[in-house]
Amino acid sequence: MNVFEFLFERAVNSQIAVVLEGEQLTYGEIISLAERTASLLKENGFEPGDRVAILADNSPFWIQAYLGTIYALGIAVPLPSKIQPAQLPALLHWLGCNFVFVRSLNMAAEWTQECGQVVFIEDLSTPRRVRKIPSTGIARHHHPTPALPASARLTALMMTSGSAKDPRAVMISHKNIIANTTSIIEALRLQSDNRVLCIMPLSYCFSTSLLHTHFRTGATVALYSGSFTPGTTLKALAAFECTTLAGTPSVFQWLLRTNSFAKNPVPTLRRIQQAGGRLAPTFIRSLQKAVPEALIHVMYGQTEATARLTALPPELINDKPNSVGLALPGVDIAVLDENGNPCLTGQNGEITASGASIASGYWENEKGTGLRFRKGRLHTGDIGFKDEEGFIYIVDREEDFIKAAGYRFSASLVEDCIHDLPSVVEVAVVGVPHRLLGEASKAYVVVSPRSVLTQNIVKQHCRKTLPHYMAPRQTVIVTELPKNASGKVMKSTLRGLE
Repeated sequence: MNVFEFLFERAVNSQIAVVLEGEQLTYGEIISLAERTASLLKENGFEPGDRVAILADNSPFWIQAYLGTIYALGIAVPLPSKIQPAQLPALLHWLGCNFVFVRSLNMAAEWTQECGQVVFIEDLSTPRRVRKIPSTGIARHHHPTPALPASARLTALMMTSGSAKDPRAVMISHKNIIANTTSIIEALRLQSDNRVLCIMPLSYCFSTSLLHTHFRTGATVALYSGSFTPGTTLKALAAFECTTLAGTPSVFQWLLRTNSFAKNPVPTLRRIQQAGGRLAPTFIRSLQKAVPEALIHVMYGQTEATARLTALPPELINDKPNSVGLALPGVDIAVLDENGNPCLTGQNGEITASGASIASGYWENEKGTGLRFRKGRLHTGDIGFKDEEGFIYIVDREEDFIKAAGYRFSASLVEDCIHDLPSVVEVAVVGVPHRLLGEASKAYVVVSPRSVLTQNIVKQHCRKTLPHYMAPRQTVIVTELPKNASGKVMKSTLRGLE
């Protein structure tokens, strides 16, 4: 079974699959559009195994392009919709894409002299608007797809949240998606009456997994493509009568610290899915107060694991504070020390995982694959531990630990302390060189509108709460933190400011 067959195996044609402002599509219409898209690709020289890029905002067009590519047995390559035009030609060449679904052909104007024989396909809601960019001598891309057994055939190349200078594309197979989707549905007990608001880019694996899980269960996906604000998000939740809100930490931090949840309750909301980074305990508590009737699913995952690795049962959120839960069905989580040996209960080590949802590696990146995928296990780069019942706790990324005055500590401990200040929305703490300590923490802080919080208040709060070596030696109040297309804070950018 391939992914397309799997997703729509139980579909009822008349049920609503996708809703957005002024429009809705049934499962029958989604399937028909995917089939027509596959035919359009084949009419333009597509061959099974071809890579097909998707460059668009959240829309039925994006879903149609993604599903049509999979239906045609191609490899979908979702790209961030806000990618810089100058980056695209080299990216398409590296990925070997001969086709690009693009929301507007005007976007392609700057690429005509660089992309070679690439077929750009515009908005599929209009009659077949296809433009073949004139060749400039660059031949059709013939990067061979790695030879893999039938069960591991690729269905997508998902870009990670790395830097533009070092992009990585994770090779995701039909088997990976089917395994991960099945596990998430089982762990979260998802059913056909769910309606999730998707506000994160569909090119992000978290969002793509929302499509997979909700289509498989016959549920509904509500699309929102505008810029995120607490107000517009809550309006969309209410307008679409959503039962579920899925988001990264920054989504919930802004909703909570602007009091949006408290002031604008959504009667239909009964589930929260939180992943894409660690949400500080103070926000978890605030979330419980703001939506007391909702089940809060705290999850952990990586693109290299297709999407999710763990989930915390909502009924245990108070008993297991700070935990990201248990391994999903079919996933094995092991915490290993620097020698590759299992850590003792409560002992910090690297989180590793194995199972059918783990990808085979990175596209054309042997070095990166060798570092992260070793001896049949994914090495996540996250440091954490297991408790006596097997629940998993993430401490921090390996590169986000700070060593000051001989002490090594997690930046998240400092961030949690600063988050306790009521008007703080977001915090990023990084290590910077220090003449006496060797390294010291520096905090970049975003505060809520009309806040009177000052650097000195943050400084005094940290000195009262933290050991002296942890307290930030520098605090900067900023209007926003640098983030990637998935909404994750890019600490490497902050370190580069020093």
